Amino acid sequence: MLLARPAGYWWRALASLLAKLAAATDELPLGPLADTVAQRKTAFTTARDRFAEILGAGGVSRLQPAGSLADDDYQLALTLHMAALVAVDAHRRRVSAPDDPGQLSRYLIDREYDHWETMRANSRISSPAPTMARLVALATLTQSVPHVTGLGLLRTAGLADGPAGAQALLDDHAACYPATGGPGMVLEPLLPDRLGEDLIAGLMPTDADGDPWAAGLLGSLTAQAGGNPPAWAAAAVSVLIETGQRWEHVRQGYLAPLLRERPGLALAAGGAALVTLAGYADPDVLTALKAVLPGHRHVELDGGIAALTRRLTDYGLEQATDDAERGRLHEDMADRFSNAGLRGEALSASQDAIAIRRRLALADPASHEPMLANSLGNLGIDLWGLGRSADALDAMREAVAIYRRRGEAEPGAYEEDLAAELNNLAGSLLDLQRYKEALAPATEATAIFRQRAGATSSLRNELGSSLRNLAVILNGVGQPEEALAAAQEAVANYRLLAGDRPEAHEVELADALRSLSSRLSRIRDLDAALRAAEESVTISRRLAAANAGAHEPNLALALHGLASRLWDTGQRQQSLAAGGEAADLQRRLAEEHPRAHERAMGVILNTLASHLAEESRPQEALAACEEALAIWRRIDPGPGPQLARALETRSRALSVLGRQQGKSASS
Repeated sequence: MLLARPAGYWWRALASLLAKLAAATDELPLGPLADTVAQRKTAFTTARDRFAEILGAGGVSRLQPAGSLADDDYQLALTLHMAALVAVDAHRRRVSAPDDPGQLSRYLIDREYDHWETMRANSRISSPAPTMARLVALATLTQSVPHVTGLGLLRTAGLADGPAGAQALLDDHAACYPATGGPGMVLEPLLPDRLGEDLIAGLMPTDADGDPWAAGLLGSLTAQAGGNPPAWAAAAVSVLIETGQRWEHVRQGYLAPLLRERPGLALAAGGAALVTLAGYADPDVLTALKAVLPGHRHVELDGGIAALTRRLTDYGLEQATDDAERGRLHEDMADRFSNAGLRGEALSASQDAIAIRRRLALADPASHEPMLANSLGNLGIDLWGLGRSADALDAMREAVAIYRRRGEAEPGAYEEDLAAELNNLAGSLLDLQRYKEALAPATEATAIFRQRAGATSSLRNELGSSLRNLAVILNGVGQPEEALAAAQEAVANYRLLAGDRPEAHEVELADALRSLSSRLSRIRDLDAALRAAEESVTISRRLAAANAGAHEPNLALALHGLASRLWDTGQRQQSLAAGGEAADLQRRLAEEHPRAHERAMGVILNTLASHLAEESRPQEALAACEEALAIWRRIDPGPGPQLARALETRSRALSVLGRQQGKSASS
């Protein structure tokens, strides 16, 4: 049994071999740990008995969790484990356990205080419990930091007057919480995160309770020096955002005032923190955040920006007084969703925007048709991203027709908009492999942007996109030299843009490098083609790590390109490794969104199967071939080239297998 392993290409090949041995195989998805009360009971009992074993406690079989396991708090495995630990610890110490799951943290924090007092009584630390609580809260907010940073941080937080006092505090903290972040790191945070967050919340003053020192801590940690917040500010705000999710006084008394005054701190906290904040922030905080959101794609923040935009749009629609504003809100939301890789949500928002724009354009074409065309272009991109290329083509054509009509009425007014939609139209035709039809709109779009781009980054971005499309189209119509020139110009363009704003333009640079690699391969400049493919994969990995949903599709394609370039240069084992990784990744994408990713899955499998057959690995080649054939027969039932390639590879693999079996029998 293989437990909790992704069923990737390796599994497909193994399952095929097992099937030939008449062994039954199956794949079972792992669901939530404790979805029902009965499952929660089992999880609690397992944890309780294990904690009792570790702590040397007997007679625990009758111990029950705090409150009812039907309580929503027990949806989290962490709460179940906390309840088990608390029950065993209270039993062992012969004290009353909490009767409410909301009090579990309080009990465990009280045990931390007991621990500090015991350490001090045994002369292992010199700091009293209130000082230790401040140290632990500080460490939890800032997370682990280098030693020299920790010395300065204690003075910034008002806990030490000089280096000697700061070092003594660091020594006390390390005695209770040894650092795990590597050599030279100090101020290990209290774990699990929830416990540390609850300790912070308990220290932050309310009307009735709290530590006055904690009231000014956040201001000290985020105070700007030389115009920029200190290095630890982002971590502190991120932890406070998580804390504010469950503690009202932290949210209203500390976090909201800080973000209303300095909303940029939320962006520094990162995309995950923005997603959390979007779930509960009040409208005034959302409005403050809206003012500082980047107007362009931001790889690290796109997911968080999409979550915030959803809330902002809901709030804006409630306040909007006219359809033009409602259309703009839907369109902005579609754009943000698209950047985050949420194609389905982007499509829905685009359709809402178009419904409004059509109604307005019927009443006043001159004023509203241009925005309708813009919405149609965005709709086409979303449809293309979902694998609906024919529908995307219809939307792009309508957008081009509108801009041509408006351009005739107002010469020169919409030339750049027309070029953008011509480029989108060319991309849709390219996706359908209608290269001859795509050449004219791609050429026209490139000519307009080349004439107008200059130093304007937004138009240079459009120029790069049109050049990238043009390169593929020129290659498709048999002009490899011209295709290479366009691809090289696209890469040069995106290098300049990515140098200024990598968070916005590295996506296009990676894609342009992948295209350039293919063009270089076509003219047999194999070493240069390999270098471009390797750089494309390096960038794509970094992007996918920041936002998998948005960038894993491009990573799969980049890996497929790298596999081909490695094969061309004789690095066959490295090629198979890259091809296998591409197949594993693309398979998962195709399982989640078949229509959008199955075709790419088939192409990747065809290439991988061919390479495996050539390397005399027929069993694995046959497994990949059968999977590819199932795809091509489903989406291309006619005798297309990809289906023919899969059939030819299967024939070769069977031939290799026959020869191997013949040699085995003769020996």
